[in-house]
Amino acid sequence: MRSEFEQAMMGMAIDEMRQSSGRGPKVGAVIARGDRVIGAGHKRPGVHAERAAIQSALEAGEVLKGSVLFTTLEPCVSIASSTTPCSQLIVEHEIQTVTLEDLTRIP
Repeated sequence: MRSEFEQAMMGMAIDEMRQSSGRGPKVGAVIARGDRVIGAGHKRPGVHAERAAIQSALEAGEVLKGSVLFTTLEPCVSIASSTTPCSQLIVEHEIQTVTLEDLTRIP
């Protein structure tokens, strides 16, 4: 059972997901620390939602260590380019928890 806060964060991730563009599934991601959002993003051509959320937090000067990532699809572990996979970025930035739900069925 998710807390009200976790439900709200997943709701924000779904809102981000609905803004997705490009081929493949729509994906949204939100990063929170404590009771506040520190980053958010959605998939767009060439950028996965998790990477967009991480970049958003870093550009705002946030530290990701110990934060929680809420995402609507599991982070990638391998991609066919020289770009670092999202799962590796999560580890590198010491994001503590990843909460996900496969919401690709939501239009």
